[in-house]
Amino acid sequence: MKRHVLILLALAVAGNLPAAAPSAPDSLPGIIFAHTVRSGAAIAPADDAKEPRAFQRGDTFSATGQTLLSDKGEPIALVFSNGDSLYLPNGGRLIFNEFTQAAVTDTSVHREYEPSHSMVRLTLTQGTLALAARKMDPTSTFTLIAGQLQVQSISQSLVVSVIGDTVTITLFDGTAVVTVPETGFHDTLQAGITATFSPKNLHDSYPLQLTPTTTAQSDLFGGWVSDARRTESKVYFFGPPHNLEVRQILPVDFTQKMSIDDPRYR
Repeated sequence: MKRHVLILLALAVAGNLPAAAPSAPDSLPGIIFAHTVRSGAAIAPADDAKEPRAFQRGDTFSATGQTLLSDKGEPIALVFSNGDSLYLPNGGRLIFNEFTQAAVTDTSVHREYEPSHSMVRLTLTQGTLALAARKMDPTSTFTLIAGQLQVQSISQSLVVSVIGDTVTITLFDGTAVVTVPETGFHDTLQAGITATFSPKNLHDSYPLQLTPTTTAQSDLFGGWVSDARRTESKVYFFGPPHNLEVRQILPVDFTQKMSIDDPRYR
């Protein structure tokens, strides 16, 4: 089974965003767990009338249009209840447009695979995001909005950066079909290639700059993906999506110092 990840790299302006696909009838809000958060991070609610609130390690929340704000350049690691994990090595700005997940009916599902159908839709407006994904249910989708490109890929690990108006994509496995909706340009990217897009090249006959992923990039980006994957391995979700609970799988030497009544203990 292969991971189908849909990444829409388009201007993060409401009028320019494609309509989200409807959620499955049996889907309910999934939850996101903040495994690593440094000082200075905040969540801005979808309701503009409300003030941002502090975002801290151990927080859980649903994706309802909230925006993660972290301008301190410090790392953030998030784990989704469908098993996906994200690592933002330098913070950034990330909108949680949607995350729904079907009830988990088979608790014996191997951790390599997604436990149930899910739909994830995110907008990265600034920063770098490393994705370490599980193998998905065939009906699931993962959508990331980040620039003026649309990229549909089959991948379980990738890194996307939005620095100013420039978007960079590095695939570590699978392929990615890249499209510029405004011009109709499209091409297929392969793993091991880093693609860079700038709006100034929008109308070029070939608007992407393709370069082999260097050893230095592979080591750096691959380390971020590994950080995301290790984070997911330390978190355990149980219960139906509407009432999920989280447990962190902590090192033995740390758990020896804890009471078994500590809610983090498992």
